Amino acid sequence: MISRIRHISLALIAALAVTAALCACSQAGGTDDAGSMPSAPAATLAFVISTGDTQDQAGAPAASSLSKATPADGPYDPGTGFENYIHIEAEPSDIAVYLFDGDGRFLFQATDPRLVRLNSYPSAKSYELYFSVQQADKDRIDRQNIKVVLLANWRDYPSLSAGNTVADLVAASEAVMDYSPVGLIASAADRIPLFGVIHIDRLSLLPSGNTTWLGTLHLLRSLAKVTVTDADLLAGVGDGLKIQSVELTRYNTRTVKAPSGVTHQDQYVKGSYAKDYLDWVTVADGAEAAIPLAFAEISAGVFQIYCPEYPNIGRGDAQRSRIRVTYNDNEEFYIDFKYYSGPSKNSAFDVCRNNWYQFDVMRSKASINCEVQVIPYSIIELNPGFGVSIDRPLVPIRNDNGQLEYWYDPETGKFYGLDKKTEIPNPNFSSDPINGWVLMRDENSQFVCYNDQVSGRFYGWDRTTEIADPFETDPQGTGWLIIQNPEKTRVYYYYHRSSSTWYLPDKTTKVERPFDNKSEIS
Repeated sequence: MISRIRHISLALIAALAVTAALCACSQAGGTDDAGSMPSAPAATLAFVISTGDTQDQAGAPAASSLSKATPADGPYDPGTGFENYIHIEAEPSDIAVYLFDGDGRFLFQATDPRLVRLNSYPSAKSYELYFSVQQADKDRIDRQNIKVVLLANWRDYPSLSAGNTVADLVAASEAVMDYSPVGLIASAADRIPLFGVIHIDRLSLLPSGNTTWLGTLHLLRSLAKVTVTDADLLAGVGDGLKIQSVELTRYNTRTVKAPSGVTHQDQYVKGSYAKDYLDWVTVADGAEAAIPLAFAEISAGVFQIYCPEYPNIGRGDAQRSRIRVTYNDNEEFYIDFKYYSGPSKNSAFDVCRNNWYQFDVMRSKASINCEVQVIPYSIIELNPGFGVSIDRPLVPIRNDNGQLEYWYDPETGKFYGLDKKTEIPNPNFSSDPINGWVLMRDENSQFVCYNDQVSGRFYGWDRTTEIADPFETDPQGTGWLIIQNPEKTRVYYYYHRSSSTWYLPDKTTKVERPFDNKSEIS
C-alpha cells in the first residue's frame, strides 16, 4: 500500500491540548526573559510547538526499508537528526513570523520571534514560540480573521509591504535558494527550509501580561528524501551481485523554500494519515539539470539523497527524473518515480516536498524488480544536541535480570533509549544511578545540578565542581538561578528556569554544556 504524509506535525503538548484552542486561551506570563522584547507590548502571541504528534513515539516502527510504518493506521514515521534541525541558537534565531489579514494581505512581521525549548516527549523535542504585538498592530488584528506564516531555516527572509500577499512571499527572491547536494546525513549547514501557515477566525487577544495561544501549526520541509535499498544484499542473497552506485538522472538545481498556492492549513492538513499532503510541486524556472546526481551510501546497500521537487507526470523518459542503479558487474537499470503495484500500477508521480520515497530493489539475472513506498515523513525527531550524535561515554542501566534498559548520561542527568540517541523521560529515577546523588531539576524536568544529600553539597554537571545551592538564589521568583561557588564569591553561570537555558555571567552568552569548558569556571 502507498501512503502519503507530507507535513511535519507541530502538535500541542498533550497537557495543553484542551486549553490551547484555536482562537485563544490564556496563560499568565510565559515570556522568555533571556530574549529581547519591545517595551510594553500590548499583547503576546504564542504557539506551543511539539516536534512529535500526540501519539506515543515509543512504539513507532523503525524507519528502514525493511520495517516501514503501516500506511493505514501506524504512527507517523519520524525523520532523524538534522533533517529536523531549526537553528534557534543563532542570534537572531533562523525563523520569521508574518501576519496577514483573513484574505491573505500582509499586515506586519513579528520583530521579536523567539523559541524556548521545553522538555520532551519520547523521541521528540518541544518548543514554545512567542512574539509580541504593539498597540497599533493589536488594534488591526484583534477580533479579526488572520493568517500567521512561520518560516524556519531560510537564512534570508523577504521584506513585505502593505498589500503584499502570501503568494508574494513565495515569489520573493529570498524564497529561492541554490541547491547543494547533502552528504551522508544532513547537517546544521544543510538545514532544510520549512514553511507553515495557520488561519485563525475571530482572533481574540488577551491583554498585556497574558499570552494568547494560537493553536497547532504544521510545517512542510522544502526537500524530498529518496532512499534506494539493495534488498538482495540486506537479505543475504544475490550471488555476490550488489548495487555499486545510485544516481538521479535529472534534478532541479534550485529549491523553492515555500509551496505555491498554500494560504490555509486545510489545504495540506486534513486530519487523515493517508491524506495530509500536497499533491503539486513548486519549482524554479530554468533550474532543471540533466547532469547525474549521485546518492550517498549511508550504510551497506542503502543509498540516500535529499533533493528539490521535480515534475514527472506527463513527461517522457528524457524529461523525467529517474533513478539509475549500477551494479558491480556494470549493468545499469532505471527506476521510475511510479507505482509498481496496486490500482495505480505504472502511474508516474511527481517528486514532492516533504515526501520520503523508499525503493527496495531486487535483481535476478533476467530482470530487476522494485517495490516503492511513499511513507510518512512527518514528525521532527531531534536527537540529543539537535541531531548531533552522542560522542561521550554513557552508563548502561540494567534491570534485575541483567537486561539493558536505558543509557544514562552522568554529565547531563538525561536518559536515552537503546539506540543511545533517543531521549526518554526520566524512568522514575530521582537520583544518579552511579552514586545516588539526587538529580535536581527545574520546572521543565530539565537537569540542573547534583545534590549529595549525605553531605548536603551540590555539584555541577561535571560531578566535580562544588556549587552553592542554586535553588536558594531565586527567593523572589525572578526566573533566574545563580550558579556560584560555595562561598558565593564567584558566579559561574546564570540559569534561566522557564527556558532551561544556561548563560555565562553576562546573562547574554548561551552555554550548551556548562562545566565542560574548565576555563569558564577557573
